[in-house]
Amino acid sequence: MDIEKMVLDSKILIVDDERTHLVLVERALKHGGFSAIKSTLDPREVCDIYKSFLPDLILLDIMMPHMDGFQVMDQLKELDNLKGFRDGTLPILVMTARTDPETCFLSYNAGARDFLEKPISVPVVLSRVRNLLESSYREDAVEALNRDNENLRREIEVLKAENSSLKAKLG
Repeated sequence: MDIEKMVLDSKILIVDDERTHLVLVERALKHGGFSAIKSTLDPREVCDIYKSFLPDLILLDIMMPHMDGFQVMDQLKELDNLKGFRDGTLPILVMTARTDPETCFLSYNAGARDFLEKPISVPVVLSRVRNLLESSYREDAVEALNRDNENLRREIEVLKAENSSLKAKLG
């Protein structure tokens, strides 16, 4: 498993009503080696984009017109049959100018996986994006190994039962 390739091939959706910030983040990600990037200035488009693009990570502003980031997260939770949802968390990195502890708490409570204050630092946002994606892929790998382990355990139990049955017949 090449984590670096998986990370750089990840699909990322940026949602921010500030065009300059959206372009800054998009350019930073592209410069960091990411290429599968979509963005929107309108939070009302997020669910439709999510359904068609299936991003591995969403970078989401909180303070936006029409819908705030919390409302976007609530709508995304209704799509929990899609990929990326694990243990009540959403594949979301919140980026906001609201620096109060309540906003941070509410973001995590709404299911976001990480929180970043604006103005962003390009190296910090790249590090956070990489860390979130790497963690997600490692969690997926552990879950797959656990499923494989459970399947092997079941097969061993079946083989033991068959072995006991054969011993009894030969007995």
